[in-house]
Amino acid sequence: MRNFGLVTVTGQDREGVWRRARRSREVWQEVATQAGIPIVNRGLWLAARRPESAALLEAFLRSDMADGCSLLTPAAARQRCPHLCTSDLEAVFLSPHELRVESREAIRDCLFRYCRGIDRADREILRSICEKFGGGPVGLATLAVAVGEERDTIEDVYEPFLLQQGFLGRTPRGRIAFSKWLTEHASSLGRSTSASRPGSSPWSRG
Repeated sequence: MRNFGLVTVTGQDREGVWRRARRSREVWQEVATQAGIPIVNRGLWLAARRPESAALLEAFLRSDMADGCSLLTPAAARQRCPHLCTSDLEAVFLSPHELRVESREAIRDCLFRYCRGIDRADREILRSICEKFGGGPVGLATLAVAVGEERDTIEDVYEPFLLQQGFLGRTPRGRIAFSKWLTEHASSLGRSTSASRPGSSPWSRG
């Protein structure tokens, strides 16, 4: 998972890995749903080009590890996926068990969600203030357009938590991102807060 975000279940060693792989997939699917992490791919298509390969897949289908899997003829696979080149295939194996997330974002999102309570919408609000408006101040209506949320949703749903945690501030001129958030997450924004002049930006406040 840490390298490519891919949880591979099918074909794992039954005694040592397969059950842990199934459990890992279940955990990631649950976490991804709760944390709002997109699942980029689901399932596995495995092309068998030799009769020996197709025979091996048929044998695998007779095991309990193949629950939910199927073996398609080249014609059936082409019908389901017209872009698939099947001219040299013996069979196509389908598994519903694999999944993939973007691991670089997934780990960070999990940390924000479960360690700090920050979810994707919270982060997008803070990121927009920092990157699009120089840390603020920015008016609520302008911010709502920038993040694609309703003004009332930002004010009633997201702001109370961000204000309580000291990540966001209100001023007569608009919202600002406090240095607490900028300092903790400067690396994920690709910039250093120390580069700004002291007192020249609301980034240094808080």
